[in-house]
Amino acid sequence: MAHVKITFLVPVYNEAARIGMVLEHATRWADEVVVMDKGSTDGTLDISRGFGDRVRVVPAHVDPTVAYHEQLHVVAGDDVLDTWDVDLRGW
Repeated sequence: MAHVKITFLVPVYNEAARIGMVLEHATRWADEVVVMDKGSTDGTLDISRGFGDRVRVVPAHVDPTVAYHEQLHVVAGDDVLDTWDVDLRGW
């Protein structure tokens, strides 16, 4: 049986206070985590890049509809896709 590749998308904008905790959880489950950044200036990207090769940072459009379609193109061909919103307060 072929390995199922799991990719999580994490759209962010200035989420330095929470992104570390989110990526700790996401990297336990996913083969790859794609951080879709909308122009953060607070250290979010540095924290994300510190998680190594399984976390990829890519720029995203600030318009949510455009950003959603960009996300689909970033992971085209992956077996499983999930989007985690850093703003969720359940962390």
